[in-house]
Amino acid sequence: MSENINVDPIIHEDATQSEPNPSDKQSKQEQINLFSSLSVSDEIELRKIDMLVLDNQQERALRKKYAARSYWFSVVWAAFIATFILLKGFGYTIGFDMEQAEFLTVIGALSATILTYYTIVIRFLFPSKKNK
Repeated sequence: MSENINVDPIIHEDATQSEPNPSDKQSKQEQINLFSSLSVSDEIELRKIDMLVLDNQQERALRKKYAARSYWFSVVWAAFIATFILLKGFGYTIGFDMEQAEFLTVIGALSATILTYYTIVIRFLFPSKKNK
């Protein structure tokens, strides 16, 4: 019996790539054997771990999404406060005039609202270990 030996790998490269690799078949069979021998409780444990990993990935994506939204919200808030202060500082009135006490109350209330907002966002986006 004569075997065809591939002496020129460059010429026959496409032919060798299309043929299945015996070690791939062996490794697939090993995986099947490995996972088919698991007990039901082991399979359940593996599924729980997979679900935890998926849950953590989704949590991370949501944290990034809402952290970005919170950032842009704070940028708009800071621009509004800066504009409000500049208009008051240069004496511009937009149909109404505020006394100094009213102005400080508005600035303080807006700042307290934003700090409360960030406290809530941080608490729910990044919960402590004992709350989980």
